[in-house]
Amino acid sequence: MTLSIEEKAALPGVTKKGIHEFLLHRYPNEGLPGYNAFTHFMRGNGIVIGPPGGPEPHPRFETPPGLQLQFDWKESIRMADRNGEIFEFNVFAATLCWSRRHVFIYSRTRGTDDLIRCMYLTIARLGGVPAEWLTDNMSALVVFDSLSL
Repeated sequence: MTLSIEEKAALPGVTKKGIHEFLLHRYPNEGLPGYNAFTHFMRGNGIVIGPPGGPEPHPRFETPPGLQLQFDWKESIRMADRNGEIFEFNVFAATLCWSRRHVFIYSRTRGTDDLIRCMYLTIARLGGVPAEWLTDNMSALVVFDSLSL
């Protein structure tokens, strides 16, 4: 049984690109048009992707402006220059939850001093301090007294 393009478009999770690639794979010698022409065909024929009244997309979690900032490290990033020399570094990444504004700060290491420096620079770049700072289990935050062990 072969489904029509309209029936394929109604399947859950399908995309225009997926249908187009399927047709190219199924009919390789038919000289089918490119993706842009296929998209134009679908729009011109009123073919909509996804089941009607399908599941609601995941709601975005909204916070008031200035309330939350999420931060973490992008660790051990490796890049090579044009001579093939490898450079490894870390990036402190912070995102304001309301506006989704990002702050990225280079750091060679990821210790507590680096974290404090990056937090200070983030505050300076944003021009203010968010009320809440969220992160996952970041090792630079875990400080303990070796005498208490």
